Amino acid sequence: KVFAGSGIRLVRVPINTWSIDDAKVLRALVAIREAEKQGPVLIHCMHGADRTGVVAAAYRMAVQGWDKESARQEMFRGGYGYHTLWRNIPRYIERFDAGKMGHALAHAPAIPAVS
Repeated sequence: KVFAGSGIRLVRVPINTWSIDDAKVLRALVAIREAEKQGPVLIHCMHGADRTGVVAAAYRMAVQGWDKESARQEMFRGGYGYHTLWRNIPRYIERFDAGKMGHALAHAPAIPAVS
């Protein structure tokens, strides 16, 4: 394993690129919230691209109060490797309700990570 002995703790939150929805994004945000209690967090999907950008954008909006356009621009141009094939991603971000997600996150219990 690449991270063996590194002190880095891996938390897996499965999300399929073709079926991103609020429940899956909330699960990822809860995992981030729980991991932040132990220090800095790195968000990275298997390919380091599309799902990473979506979760980062959702975090920026729901937790850090970024406006939708700023989060969207970072997702597309911030080095997350957005692939235009995934047209569902900009549609998801367009309908994303940061207030609703922030409220859900504030009231969500810790969710056990998948190993």
